[in-house]
Amino acid sequence: MGAFRYCRSCGHDFDVEAGVLIGERDPAGGADAQRGAGWAGTKGPAHPERRGPGLPPRNPALPPRSAPPPGVDLRRTLFPAGPQKPEPARIRKRRGPVIGNVVEVLLIVVAAMLVIGGVAYLGLQAVPQVIPGETAAPSPADTPSSAPSVQTTAPARLGVFGPTGNLGVARSFHTATALPDGRLVVVGGQDSDGRGTASVELFDPVAGTFWPSQSLGSARSLHAATTLMDGRILIAGGAAFGSAVLTCELYDPATGAFASGPRLNVGRAAPTATLLRDGRVLFTGGANADLAPIASAEIYDPATGTISPTGSMSVARDRHTATLLRDGRVLIVGGSQVRSGTPTSGLASAEIWDPATGRFTPTGSLASARLLHAATLLPGGLVLITGGGNTLLAPLAIELYDPEAGTFRPGPTMSVARLRGTATLLPEGQVLLIGGLDETSPKVVGGHASVELYDPITNQVLPTSSLPAALGAHVATLLPNGQVMVTGGLDGLGRSSAGALLYR
Repeated sequence: MGAFRYCRSCGHDFDVEAGVLIGERDPAGGADAQRGAGWAGTKGPAHPERRGPGLPPRNPALPPRSAPPPGVDLRRTLFPAGPQKPEPARIRKRRGPVIGNVVEVLLIVVAAMLVIGGVAYLGLQAVPQVIPGETAAPSPADTPSSAPSVQTTAPARLGVFGPTGNLGVARSFHTATALPDGRLVVVGGQDSDGRGTASVELFDPVAGTFWPSQSLGSARSLHAATTLMDGRILIAGGAAFGSAVLTCELYDPATGAFASGPRLNVGRAAPTATLLRDGRVLFTGGANADLAPIASAEIYDPATGTISPTGSMSVARDRHTATLLRDGRVLIVGGSQVRSGTPTSGLASAEIWDPATGRFTPTGSLASARLLHAATLLPGGLVLITGGGNTLLAPLAIELYDPEAGTFRPGPTMSVARLRGTATLLPEGQVLLIGGLDETSPKVVGGHASVELYDPITNQVLPTSSLPAALGAHVATLLPNGQVMVTGGLDGLGRSSAGALLYR
């Protein structure tokens, strides 16, 4: 079927495809004047005309008209712009209730306020000045992984000391080791009568109190305690009944029990014990059964449970320090060559133990000989040497060892001398220097309560909160929560203390 359109003005039906008028009936009832698609014609009044599909009936009141002249295209006359498709009915948007309109208005207002506020906020921000020819510093993400790390520390923590539960047994020259769960294991030491003790206590951080635990197999003080990679604590050497101890014991935090460990090849009182990168433990120096300093060293291997000798130091030492460097070597500093209990003179020499060769090699010397000092590895790789003494003169100056140069250089000066003081590296990067004794005489008296902070960035010593009373030969332990626990020690009269303090 063709496409038809009815012309109301002339009464004709127009075949759009053929371009002709159709449906004009001959008055005589004969053939149609025009035929086109969809027209069947009429045969008299009894047969009404048939019109194209969907077209309205012809208006009989309109006069008949003849066909258009030849050559006239009625499509151009009726459709100047060409045949048009019917325009789809416009869908009218349904409006919601009045409350919906109100919500829309409120949302528009709020959005406008946010946009205006954001623009105003950005306008108030300080825009950094760009200097021509200057390159901005790269962000951490832009810095190559091979670039050296920058040493940074947080602002100094000027904390205060507060009491917590006291020890059950007064002790000095003991050890105190932190466990990952926040507990503290306090082992051995000298009691209030100056005798070695086998007692062990556990600090409960929740209750803030100390509880007795299983005791050592034998009493000892001036021993070493090292946390192994499997979590156990190795208790090695020490002194008991005026002689050096050969035995070692292993503490298991899971069971709270001690088990017998290997025996040292040489009895060692006040040795150093350093946990190496491979999990072994290096013992150096100390005093033998006659309380004379020794030069030998040995290594405990937890894989085999045995202790074997390694190279000896260049000189005999006790009351020295041993520090694990960042490259895996161990720095040995100072100490004494003289038998304990006699007038003492310190050592200025230092040496390096290399795990690759198992040998000791001399390195730069201290500016001031010292023993009973403290050594701390700083975040930047330098080693901080604080306190100590030489004969009866205790230096106030700090020294710093540079592993790359192999030399010591001077540092700032402390406010007081510190023999058997402690130096604890804080999470912020500073070193907390606590207490200490004033002289090296056999009867150790004359302690002080001074506490200071060393800042490696400014290379300065800052005062901080003091101890409630003078203290030395104590133990300061960094807890997992960042606090520092101070246990036991010798008071100003040289007596062992049962006190415990927390530095927050």
